[in-house]
Amino acid sequence: MKLALRYLLLCLLLVALVACARSTPSQDPDAAHTVPTTEEVEAPPADVDSAPPPAPAEELAPVEVPTEAELALQRKPAIEMALSRIDLPQEGDIVAIVNGEEITVDEYVDLVRLQLHSMAAHYQIDWDDEEVLPYLYELETQILNQLIDMEILQQEAKARDIHLDETDVAGVVREMRQSVVEGFGYASWDEYKETMDLSDEAFERIIRQSLLVELMLERHEIDLEVEQVHARHILVQDEALAEEILERLQDGEDFQALAAAYSEDFYSGQQGGDLGWFPRGVMTIPFEEAAFDLEPGEISDLVSTTYGFHIIEVLDKGIQPLEPYFAAHFRQEAFFEWLDRTRQEADIEQFILQPVG
Repeated sequence: MKLALRYLLLCLLLVALVACARSTPSQDPDAAHTVPTTEEVEAPPADVDSAPPPAPAEELAPVEVPTEAELALQRKPAIEMALSRIDLPQEGDIVAIVNGEEITVDEYVDLVRLQLHSMAAHYQIDWDDEEVLPYLYELETQILNQLIDMEILQQEAKARDIHLDETDVAGVVREMRQSVVEGFGYASWDEYKETMDLSDEAFERIIRQSLLVELMLERHEIDLEVEQVHARHILVQDEALAEEILERLQDGEDFQALAAAYSEDFYSGQQGGDLGWFPRGVMTIPFEEAAFDLEPGEISDLVSTTYGFHIIEVLDKGIQPLEPYFAAHFRQEAFFEWLDRTRQEADIEQFILQPVG
């Protein structure tokens, strides 16, 4: 989870992933060969020993690919033009107030600017183009929502006396700075800041916010032991074949052998159809309902889903610890449900755009 969240932070700050995908165009090895003139073709053959050596092939000049630093600098005038069009408060420097705490114009503009660079890099968006202006409004709304959510999280952290590890913060700041300079063609950290119009304080604020989201997510409590089933299945697209396999199972043939022979779920089929333990909320609804209705040792009738026709056998069921993947999934789901509820209860005043809830 930490690596994933820090990767997202790195993407936001470097706004340069597209540069990683660029490569020098391939060259035709025959393109540099000299083409003989008409006279050379028609001339009578000369003595081989006296023939002059062929002219050396002309070398093609290497194609220079601009660094992300250079591209970001080229995009800067269009980015500034887009920033001149964003909605700002008619008076003062506050974009929103959340439970009495202010979100400033500077915080808002810093994130909008970074996201403008990011979208231009990823999707080659030209912010000078009038046709992309609807995306600008969507981006503004998204950033304002993120800042409001972030303020709610900061208030919750304060209420629960949750604090960031300052050593961790300092380490991530160093890591991000090094990644910017070494990975994306900036001559120095100062050059990056100047290109992005980003101060050291704003940079550290964004890092702190990202790390706080990470910490609050880790601290969000969920029930780690829940009802689960251990099941296996056979999946096929053809209903007639599914009926035939079900009859063979009812006649006593081996489930694992039939799964290995016929199941179109390749991975589980190689395991005799075994899906392992799983809780509610991760399978398609028809499959989940059928599996949890069965008792250990029972085999279902055909279960139709968008994937085809399933035959399910439950091997065991009961309260079990969640696998790490499922635990992370349910923790994130519960965390954002909590955030939505808390936001609905918050006192939010908004001074730009339309109310966002």
